[in-house]
Amino acid sequence: MTELHNRGPSNDDFAREFAQLQNGTVPAPAPAKIPTSEKVTSCLGMGPIPLGQLVGTGAVVREYGRLPKLPTGKELTLMERKILSVPITAAEDSLEKAARGPIAGSISLIKKIFARINQIDRYIELRGERVLVGPNHERLTPDQAQTKHDELRGVIDGAHRNGATGHYRDRHRNTKTEKVFVALDFPIFLFLTMGLLNANLVLAFTGDVGQIIKMAIAAVFAVLGTLAFTWITRHTGRRHRRFKTTDATVDRTGATFKRILAERVGLGALVSIAAIVMMLRIIHDGNAAGAPVYVMIPLAIFFALIIGGSGYVNYMSEYENGSETTEQLDAVTAQLTHRANDIENHQAERAELVEQAGLKLADLGRQITDATEHARLVVTRSTADKAITIARSYVGRQDPLPAPSFQVDSFDLAVAQGRQLADHHQLLVAGQDTTDHADSDAPKAVAHFTSKEN
Repeated sequence: MTELHNRGPSNDDFAREFAQLQNGTVPAPAPAKIPTSEKVTSCLGMGPIPLGQLVGTGAVVREYGRLPKLPTGKELTLMERKILSVPITAAEDSLEKAARGPIAGSISLIKKIFARINQIDRYIELRGERVLVGPNHERLTPDQAQTKHDELRGVIDGAHRNGATGHYRDRHRNTKTEKVFVALDFPIFLFLTMGLLNANLVLAFTGDVGQIIKMAIAAVFAVLGTLAFTWITRHTGRRHRRFKTTDATVDRTGATFKRILAERVGLGALVSIAAIVMMLRIIHDGNAAGAPVYVMIPLAIFFALIIGGSGYVNYMSEYENGSETTEQLDAVTAQLTHRANDIENHQAERAELVEQAGLKLADLGRQITDATEHARLVVTRSTADKAITIARSYVGRQDPLPAPSFQVDSFDLAVAQGRQLADHHQLLVAGQDTTDHADSDAPKAVAHFTSKEN
C-alpha cells in the first residue's frame, strides 16, 4: 500500500491540474521521480541504480524535469556530462599512458627501421653510380664497364668460333694440386742446401748446437729457394701470355719477341742449372757412400727431371691459362660482379626491413586499437554510464548514450604518426616492387589504425 500511495497522485497534483483546467491550459505532466522502493534497494546494493550513483541519478532526473523538452540525438545534458567526466578522465589517462608507453616505443622502432631503409636506398643509388676501374686503370661508369665486358666477351667468343686456342682456359685447374706439387720442391732444395752447408740431420737430432744452426740455415735457404723458383717461373709465364696470338703462340713481330725469347732462354738456363746442381749433389753423395753407378746415375737424372719438370709446369700453367684479353675480361667482370652482389645483398636487406616494418606497423595498429577499445570500455562499463541510462529511462528517453569521445593530444599525435608511417610503408613496398624482389612470397603486413569518433 505504501508503494501504491507513493506512486499515486498527491493533493498538490490535483490542485495544479484543476487550476490549469480553470485557466484553459492542458495539464502538464508531473515531473519524473525515482520510486522510493528503488532508492531503498539501490542503497542496499540490490539495484537497479549502481551503488554510489544514487545521488547522481537523482540529479539527472531532476535536471530533465527542469528542461522544457527532452534533448534528442547525441546531445548530453550538463549533469550527464558531469557524471561521465570521471570515467572519461580515467579513460583519457589510460590513452595518455598507452601513447607515451608502448605506442611511443613502437613508433620509435619503426622510425629507426625506416631510417635504415632510407640509408640503404641512398647507398644503392650511390653504388649504382660509382665509377669502376677498367683493365688499364681507366675510370669507367657502370654502363661503360658493361659495354667493355660485352666487347671483350665478343672477341673471345669470336676467336673460339674460329677455332683459335689462344684464349682457352684450364677449366679443370686445381690450385691445391699445384701448391702440393710446389711443396715437393722444398725437400729437394733442403737436401741440396744441407749438402752445401755440410749439415748433418742425425747430429742435429742428437742436440749438436752447430748442426742445429746449420739445419736451420739450410731450411731457411730451402724455403727461399722454393718460393723464388716458383715465383720466377710462374710470373714469367704470366707475363709471356700477354703476347700470345690467337693460335697460342708468341707474337713474332717487333722487338717484343726478341725480349721474350731472351727471357725464355734465361729461364731455361736457370732451371737447367738447378737441375744440374741437384744431379751433381746426388752423384757426389753417392760416390761418398760407395753407391753403385747404375743406381746413382738414374737417381740423379730422376731428381734433375723433377726440378726441370717443376719449372716447366709452373711456367706453362700460367702461360696457357688464358690471354691478355681474358685478363682484361677478368678485371671488368670481377668489379661488375662485386657491384651486382653488393647491390643485391643490400636489396635483400631492404626487403627484409620492409617486411619487418610491416609487422611492426601491424603491432602498432593493434596497440592503438586495443588502447581505444579499452578506453571505450572504461566509460561504457562504468557505473556513471549505467546511472545515466537508468535516469533516462525514468524520464522516458529511450535513445542510447553516444559513443564516448576523448581529447588526448599525445594519443591523437600517435594515431596521426601511425597513419603517416603506414602511408610511408606503402611507398616503400611500391619501391620494392621495382627491384628484383618484386616476386617475394613473404607476407606483407598492412596496418589498420583506428580513427576516433568525436
